[in-house]
Amino acid sequence: MIRALDCGPCPGYDELPLTDWEVRAMFPRTYDFGYWVVGGDHPTVSEGIREGVEREHPGGCLEELPGLVAEIQKALLLFPGEKALAEGLGPGIPWAGVGVFEEIVHRARGHVADHH
Repeated sequence: MIRALDCGPCPGYDELPLTDWEVRAMFPRTYDFGYWVVGGDHPTVSEGIREGVEREHPGGCLEELPGLVAEIQKALLLFPGEKALAEGLGPGIPWAGVGVFEEIVHRARGHVADHH
């Protein structure tokens, strides 16, 4: 957020990492989805992701899922690879990982394709 106010050349995320509040502000849906990945009472991460995606049905599918997928895709573009993703989002989303993010996107797309 601060880098957007800077009038000079913007430092990269590797030079000026995001803080916890910046991560939460830039990726609010992804941050909140963490409950389903690590905070809920789910036997596996995959089961938590499935429940998290399906809990939005029917009304939230058009409201929440596209925003969640967009945030995740943005994070994957800004922080390519496991190391960059962990360093970039770690302060606010310590569970972030390429595999987890890809599974969330896959489940969300599959849900929309199957039910809408």
